[in-house]
Amino acid sequence: RNDGRRAFNARVCHHPAFSSVQIHKDYVDCVRWLGDLCATKSVDDRILLWRPRGTAAAQGGEAAATEATFELLQEFPLPNSHLWFVRFSLNPSASVLACGNKAGHVYVWDPHHAPATHIQKLHAKKCTRVVRQTAVSYDGATILGCTEDGAIWRWDRVAGGAVSEDPEDEPQSEEQEEAG
Repeated sequence: RNDGRRAFNARVCHHPAFSSVQIHKDYVDCVRWLGDLCATKSVDDRILLWRPRGTAAAQGGEAAATEATFELLQEFPLPNSHLWFVRFSLNPSASVLACGNKAGHVYVWDPHHAPATHIQKLHAKKCTRVVRQTAVSYDGATILGCTEDGAIWRWDRVAGGAVSEDPEDEPQSEEQEEAG
């Protein structure tokens, strides 16, 4: 109900339409929508793309059983990522999926391509800490990664569709940016 103070009407949902403990064996630390599909990551060295299959009872408004089914569509392998709080990202058109790992690498995939092989593994020589989160630009041409030491790393797509990977790249301080 819109009482005039809200920008849009909010719908109250008392029961989940889907719930499952079968998708990952441990806690899930990142989840994103990809159309009507879900992409999720736990600490099991992979990102999963799956479709929830709600029960008829849940669609009627009752609570969903935790045994609700799902269809696993794709696995994106992510080596060295068995840590908590490592977040992946998608650009708005969902054509680029990126996630970092413990070794300081960022893996990039096209989520619409099967089988799931990474498009590119991004790394900078001096990036040796856990990449905790990534951000993909609107057009997918730039990827940012932040590490647990406070650095922010940037990779840009160059001619031919590849992403630049200058091993001497290093995050610049404010003084370096002003000087150059």
